[in-house]
Amino acid sequence: MRENSWHLRTPTTEHFQWYRNLIDLNELTLEWQEELPHPLPSSFIPPGLSPEVSENRWMLDSLSQTPLESFLDDTSPQDVLYRLERMIWAMQASIVQQIEIQMTPKNGTKIDDAMNQRAWKLGKICAKTRWENLVVKKSHDLRDILFALHDSPFAGYPHRDGFLIRRALAQEVQIELKSCPHHIPYPEIKTSADRLCRLHSYWITGFAHTLNPNIHIEHIIQSPRCVQRWFFK
Repeated sequence: MRENSWHLRTPTTEHFQWYRNLIDLNELTLEWQEELPHPLPSSFIPPGLSPEVSENRWMLDSLSQTPLESFLDDTSPQDVLYRLERMIWAMQASIVQQIEIQMTPKNGTKIDDAMNQRAWKLGKICAKTRWENLVVKKSHDLRDILFALHDSPFAGYPHRDGFLIRRALAQEVQIELKSCPHHIPYPEIKTSADRLCRLHSYWITGFAHTLNPNIHIEHIIQSPRCVQRWFFK
């Protein structure tokens, strides 16, 4: 049995779930980095971050192979995860900004399509990993799939419920997104919020399609909250 040092606080189930969601969010950033025409140095840090957040940059490259306990320090697990979360969001926004800067009329469409497909792919992987039973079942009730999406990086957990349900029927679901990039409280992502929101919608679509390939999702960016409508083709 692992023993923690006296000054380290033991993480709870909530912390482990939060960490798992951050790993999947960071995997999306790493995937998009592959589309940069001119790669950034491994030491790249998004501008404007405080030193205590920036110092977490080194964690990101091996996040999926590292247990949460290895990152704990003399602050609470929640503090560590908040700093890590902000670092991940800032990196994701910066990678999207860098891709837009480096895109040209010649390669723009190709890179756009590739980023969408990478988001779609990781959504599928998450659904298969977390909801194997529903993948086999291929549920024809959209409420089952919406329930499954609550166990995903975009569900707002553990800060809040990420979805405001406007309509929930077996054949149609309408939700407002309460935790999309437009509502993430970190200033570093504001200029990339529209772009990130559209890309994340491809992730969600890949997730949903894995549970039933006949689902169609309409994604609308609007104020005060972006909206998705799900229905079967």
